[in-house]
Amino acid sequence: MSENAVAVLPLPSLSTQSALPAINDAAAPFDDEHADIILRSSDDVDFRVHKLILRLASPIFSDMFSLPSPVPTSLAADETRHGLPVVKLAEDANTLDFILRWSYPVATPKVAELRTITLILDAARKYGIDALYASLAADLSRAVDSDALGVFAVATSFGLEVVAALAAVHSLALPLELLDSAELSHLSIYSYNKLLQYRFACGKSASAVTKKRNWFGRTDCPQVVRVNRGAGSFGSSTFSCAQCYTRDPWDTAQNWQAPLQYWNYLTQVGDLLTHHPHTSVVLSAGLVPSWVACANCRTGDKSNGFDSFTRCLAEEVGAAVAQVPVPKFC
Repeated sequence: MSENAVAVLPLPSLSTQSALPAINDAAAPFDDEHADIILRSSDDVDFRVHKLILRLASPIFSDMFSLPSPVPTSLAADETRHGLPVVKLAEDANTLDFILRWSYPVATPKVAELRTITLILDAARKYGIDALYASLAADLSRAVDSDALGVFAVATSFGLEVVAALAAVHSLALPLELLDSAELSHLSIYSYNKLLQYRFACGKSASAVTKKRNWFGRTDCPQVVRVNRGAGSFGSSTFSCAQCYTRDPWDTAQNWQAPLQYWNYLTQVGDLLTHHPHTSVVLSAGLVPSWVACANCRTGDKSNGFDSFTRCLAEEVGAAVAQVPVPKFC
């Protein structure tokens, strides 16, 4: 080849050129041959639908279809298929299928995944389908056990106050350091701060139970915790055991006495409840100590009783937390 020769590169063969994306047709009822428009999802699924139904469901679609052609909007049809105008949308097929099924007189499927619910709510807001929020509230509520903070974030973002309150209560079951979710991008600083304030109020109320003594008198509370009404007596008995029993470190006026392990347990649980106000903390097996009673205590039938004691405390903590007002988050 001479110095002045120009190298000619071969053209790519047809087999190496990028193929157009395959267009798929949606299943019934969105394959109706009598439809008058096609909505195409972002993943190239065509839904053959009726303008009239879309007008009734969405004010955005209603405005679009009332404008003369060509439509000066991002929802304008830019091609045709099967003789019908095609409108390309940003939503994927799953999201679009749910919204259309909700709009049509057909059964609407249940949604379990929080991410899917979020995408549908985003689309509902975009197209002005406000009534869809209430329909999805039940699906969103069912996700609180798997992702309480995520549900809280989504609910506050879309103004679903009842669901947000439910999620806030369920979030108390998680330690503060485990409050995380993939949906945190929907959570505003205002809502998160309100959630932390609510959690702090619950922690204060729950922790205070460990320093109260009114619940010691419950009939199901083990009698191993007693008031020393006089020298050498617990209640009506004359039993006293300096080896096993110590005085209450907080309420000295009533002179409650119990094994030291009880007071240590209450102190530890009270500290933990401040940041994690939930009955699961009280019932945590790792916190419950053992008490080996002396011979006199065993003879007096003052057995351990920790299981009953912790159950009573858990019920009191649950009741105390339930009394804390849940604020408005939205």
